[in-house]
Amino acid sequence: MTISLAVLVLILFFALCSSPSISLEQKSEEVNIQRGDVQLAGTLELPHSQGRVPALLMVPGSAAFDRSNYGLFDALADSLTGLGFATLRVDDRGTGRSDGKKHDLSADDLADDILALHSYLRGRPEIDPRRVGLLGHSFGGALIPVAASRSSKIAFVITLAGYALTGENLMMETRRRYEESRDIDDAQRHRILAFQEAMFDAVKAGGPWETVEEELRNLNRIELSRPDDETVLQLAKSPWFKSFLALDPDPSIRSLRIPFLAIFGGSDVSVSPELNIEAMRKSLSENPGSVVHVVPEANHFFKVSGSISEDLFAKITEWLIVGFEK
Repeated sequence: MTISLAVLVLILFFALCSSPSISLEQKSEEVNIQRGDVQLAGTLELPHSQGRVPALLMVPGSAAFDRSNYGLFDALADSLTGLGFATLRVDDRGTGRSDGKKHDLSADDLADDILALHSYLRGRPEIDPRRVGLLGHSFGGALIPVAASRSSKIAFVITLAGYALTGENLMMETRRRYEESRDIDDAQRHRILAFQEAMFDAVKAGGPWETVEEELRNLNRIELSRPDDETVLQLAKSPWFKSFLALDPDPSIRSLRIPFLAIFGGSDVSVSPELNIEAMRKSLSENPGSVVHVVPEANHFFKVSGSISEDLFAKITEWLIVGFEK
C-alpha cells in the first residue's frame, strides 16, 4: 500500500516541526530489569529530546524469542524511535541475556512481567508516563490486552497478528485448515485432528502422555505428522502450554476503552485473517478508539518478498501520530 500524500505530510510535519526538540537521531541503551531472582535484559531506544517522549513496550509471541523477534522488533524500533517514540524490546526469559525459562511460567506470570516492564518504562526520566503503550506480536498480541485490563496506566495497545480466540481454538482451527489443504483422505485427516485433540486433553488433565506419544510415532511412520509436532508435544508438557490453551483474550479486549490498533498479515497462516479478523472486530465493537487493518500479502512476521512491509510501518506511524496529535 502506498502512503498517501496527506499521511506523508503529517508524518514529516510531526517529526520535523511539531516537536522541535525531537530529531531523527537516537541512542540505544542496554538495560536490565530485576524480576525476583531473574534478570531481564533488553534494549531501550531513546530519541534525543529536551522533553519527555511517548514510549512502547514490545512483547513477542509464544516461542522463546530474543529482543529482535526475527528482525520485526528491531525494524519497528528503528522506525518509531526516529519519529520521536522511545521503544523497549526485551529478551524472553532463557534467551539472549535474560535469565530463567519462559515456558516454566504461566500466561498470568508473563502478564505480570509485561506490567513490570511497563512500569520500568514509565519510571524512566526521559519518558512521559502518561503515554506508554504496549505492542504485542502473535501470542504477545493476545497477552497484552490481558495485561492492559489489569492496569489503568496503559495508554494504548497495538497487536500484530494478535487474536481474540482462545489458544486452543486458534491452534485447532489453524490445524484443521492446514489439513484440509493437504491431499489426504478424510480418514487420515480425522486421525491427525484426533491426535491433536488427544494432546490437548492430556495437557488439560496433566496426562497420561503414553497414548499420545505412541500415536505421534505411528503418524510419523506413515508420514502424516508435521515436522514440528514433536516440538509442540514437548512444549505441551510445560506449565506455559496449559495456560496458553486456556487464555481467552476476548473479555479483556472487550473491557478496554483505550486506543487499540489490531493489524493482521494477509498471507499469515499461523494467525490467518480469515479466521481471526471477524472475532477481533466483535471483541472491539464497543471500543470507539479501535482500528483493524490488514497488510496485504504479509506473512506472520509481516514480511513481503523477504522484507518487512512498508505498509506496516506506515499504518503504525499514521495511527500513533494522529492519536497523539488529537
